[in-house]
Amino acid sequence: MAAVGIDFGLANIRVAKLWPDGKLDIHRNSYDGRKSPTYLVLENSRYAYGDEARAQSLVDIHSSAFDVLRFLGLTIEFANETTSKHHYPFSLIPTGPSSQPSFLLYDQTCQRQVAVTVAELVETLLQRTFMEMSVDVPHMTTLAPVVLTVPSWWTPSRIQQLYDCAVTAGCGNVRLVESRVAALFGCFLYSLDPSTFPKKVLLVDIGATGTELTAWTTDVHNDQSEIAYHIWFPDGGGNAVDWQLVQFCQLALPQCDFGQDPLAVHRVRLECQDAKHRMSPASKSTKIYVPNLRNNCDLNLLLDAESFEEIGRPFADSLMNLVNTALYQCSWTSEDEFQILLVGGGSRLPIIRRTFRHFYGSRINPSVLLYADEAAAYGAAGLASMFAVEPRLDGIGPLDVHHRKLCKLFRQTGLSWDEQSADHLRAFVSSHLASAEQQRHHLSTSASETPMQIVEPTSRQSEKQMLKDQPSNIAERWANDIAVEETRANTGTSIPNSKDHTYEHINGPIINPLPTEIPNKDTLVYKFEDDDSDSDDTNENMY
Repeated sequence: MAAVGIDFGLANIRVAKLWPDGKLDIHRNSYDGRKSPTYLVLENSRYAYGDEARAQSLVDIHSSAFDVLRFLGLTIEFANETTSKHHYPFSLIPTGPSSQPSFLLYDQTCQRQVAVTVAELVETLLQRTFMEMSVDVPHMTTLAPVVLTVPSWWTPSRIQQLYDCAVTAGCGNVRLVESRVAALFGCFLYSLDPSTFPKKVLLVDIGATGTELTAWTTDVHNDQSEIAYHIWFPDGGGNAVDWQLVQFCQLALPQCDFGQDPLAVHRVRLECQDAKHRMSPASKSTKIYVPNLRNNCDLNLLLDAESFEEIGRPFADSLMNLVNTALYQCSWTSEDEFQILLVGGGSRLPIIRRTFRHFYGSRINPSVLLYADEAAAYGAAGLASMFAVEPRLDGIGPLDVHHRKLCKLFRQTGLSWDEQSADHLRAFVSSHLASAEQQRHHLSTSASETPMQIVEPTSRQSEKQMLKDQPSNIAERWANDIAVEETRANTGTSIPNSKDHTYEHINGPIINPLPTEIPNKDTLVYKFEDDDSDSDDTNENMY
């Protein structure tokens, strides 16, 4: 039976399967696509899903829900702020004793409005994903564990809610893994040699809603890794380019005045998304066409490569600043041997690849570019296979600490487990579990006679209370997550931590909160190899 990994992104869901013979592939949906948009449309008390729902939302926006993962675990106040900030055409209402946000959807067939909780929508997305894999949902518990990716910056309570949704959807044997960790595993399982690869790695994950940078350093024995720097930059994802294209259309067609019409804005946004994907490095131009948009106007524009480059340039420059900040904080210079792994759907934008190649040259690993948007799904499937052999794997601590050892062990047998390699994995886990148990025993007896317990919190107040009982590294991270989320909700600002930053400005434009002494993209210290050629390499032609 195949091990299944699901990269549950905000905009798309990708599913990878790792078969017992070591074959790793991406599941194709009913439209023969390698990803399914996270769209649902309510019709006759049932939901259209994926590409079908995305197309139907163009005419039935008030029955549609998408990007719902963004709202899981939010308060109604914060959910409404998010809806307004990102121009979502949603109506949200508080429901239940805790006033959780629910989508108010209109069922055209039944002629009635229905309040649907965010959790119910997430459960439906997962159920339809399982169904598209031709998996019998009631018997999911008999399969190898399904690994589901989760944003690394989520609080434990939001992670618990996603876990509950997966179980309710029919997957009783599910493990949640941070998306950045899954992408790291995907790179080292699919193409990178964990024995010879440079010990310093910067993963740049450009998703739909934001960009996440994580730097890892590995010890001299190539045994364990640690995070040297981490930053999450909301609003720095592919959606930012979509909205720049929408503004481009508004300026080109002022007489249409479609900005106040939710359906018109949605139609333009989806057409801009499609135009963005059509603008591969080899494309000179594409049309943005939306018939009968508003006020008897047709949107019919030509988007050429020069205009597209100009639109995407601020986005690319902001990413360069982020990368330079990470290198500065890690004290990595041109003297150091390190590689940059570009992953996520946004990394396929021509302006992004060209800019990264220009500033960092051969530091950009070329093999990862071939599967950049599928790395997390590949890694999730590989981890699912490991969990099938050794269910105690998550007890050894953060998985990214041991990614080199685990990937090396798995690759030696061609991504398939024989009896000897399975025994090696179990022995590896057992040794680290024993070491972890000794450390926990030492910590608990030195502080008090009561053993430490890690219990999933049920409320924000219980999360704070639990911080006293956690190991210092977990406590520090949870405290930062809670502080960031509370501050964003209350004041619209953010609290950066020395190694784990979250920058989000709810009110007003995005501003660069970095100290002025941090070098920007034009600093030659961090410009390693120039490539002034505009020729397209093999990797970019695969866009």
